[in-house]
Amino acid sequence: RSRLGIIYQILWICRNNDISQTQLMYKANLSYFQLKKYITTLVAKKLIRESIYDGRKSYISTPRGRQFIDAFRDLTQLLGNTMH
Repeated sequence: RSRLGIIYQILWICRNNDISQTQLMYKANLSYFQLKKYITTLVAKKLIRESIYDGRKSYISTPRGRQFIDAFRDLTQLLGNTMH
């Protein structure tokens, strides 16, 4: 998978609901250390929002993150490659 493909997948998984770090790790098929690296980048770029409740972190795509999902999907369709 490409880096952009992984970012797309993370944003897609988080698009509708807050999702826990553990759920995201398993659904995106990433190690904990890989996930932490991507989360740090995506939060800094304001593509996902981090929430902490009772000491547990969860994530949801921001409007900017959903814009990335749409742009990535449009680009892969233009290139004839489906990533979802």
